Amino acid sequence: MMQKKWTKIEEESFLGMNISSYRTESAMIEDNFDFALIFNSYDSRSLEYAKLFNAKQINNAVLINFQSDKPVKDTNYNKNKENLRLLIKADNIIEPEYSENKFDIFDYKRNITDILALIPEDAIFNGAKWFIDITGIPNIYLISLLKVFKQIYPSPDLHILNVSGNYQSIDTEVHMHFSKGISKDIYIPYFAGQPDFSKPWKYIFLLGFEGDRSLSILKKCEPISCVAIVADPGYAHNYKEMALKNNECFLKEVGLKNDDLIFSDVGNIIEIYKIINNIYINIKGEMNLCIVPLGPKTHALGAGLFGYVNSEISIMYQVPQKYFLKEIKRGKYMWLYKIK
Repeated sequence: MMQKKWTKIEEESFLGMNISSYRTESAMIEDNFDFALIFNSYDSRSLEYAKLFNAKQINNAVLINFQSDKPVKDTNYNKNKENLRLLIKADNIIEPEYSENKFDIFDYKRNITDILALIPEDAIFNGAKWFIDITGIPNIYLISLLKVFKQIYPSPDLHILNVSGNYQSIDTEVHMHFSKGISKDIYIPYFAGQPDFSKPWKYIFLLGFEGDRSLSILKKCEPISCVAIVADPGYAHNYKEMALKNNECFLKEVGLKNDDLIFSDVGNIIEIYKIINNIYINIKGEMNLCIVPLGPKTHALGAGLFGYVNSEISIMYQVPQKYFLKEIKRGKYMWLYKIK
């Protein structure tokens, strides 16, 4: 029988920030929100959020459609865009008018600034509830927005939704690539950290399916020490095996065997936060820490929340030359994270 309620998985407080995680197969969201941020995506998962609301429970919604260096001609992407416009249940829908190169997906800092400017003033006050659907955005936006929200909204009441993907049919290496080429390595905006360059670096790699990226960063940065974290259980029965297979060259280069790896539930952001925190406690004052979120969006969220309250650590992102449009349908669970 399909689960029709939100089940609380875990709740913890870290340095004045309370995090609780919930999971469901089909439950509705009952809360009312002062502001919602929605991102269109190629895959149909980006439409799922709208099915969780019965009525207009959102006062103001901002809908972002990323552009690229060439106009998106894919019919599925444009169909999702039109469907989202119809499905958003909000009193006031704000959709920016796109001029040339507006919201180019690679223009990270400008886009984040523009998104902040779209938030209505009447949605920024202590006690306001914000809803963010992170299903359709790259990790760099997800992590950056956490930081800037804190700057303009010191007492957040954030509800963050992630719709899991159905990866059961993924069984070959070629299907695992969500981007092409490597443009440059950057610190995620607002997460450069406060490193002491007289001290060595420890890197935490949150591994995904694109092993060429982890290997590239390893060879460029040459950290003195590395930790690799892999999602397990993942979104599919072979999730861990495919991540390990695609990162074989990286693991061999860094000298990590299976017994050296750390495994963390793909949907449990509190668990990944605790793992990173334990690593940091053991090196604080002796080494700089850099996190490289190449894996699941939920692991990136946990890393971003850790950086949210530990401003001295750095978070790195590898900018691809191109993002692939890839259809991934909804998986079994939807996750809701409440952050106060």
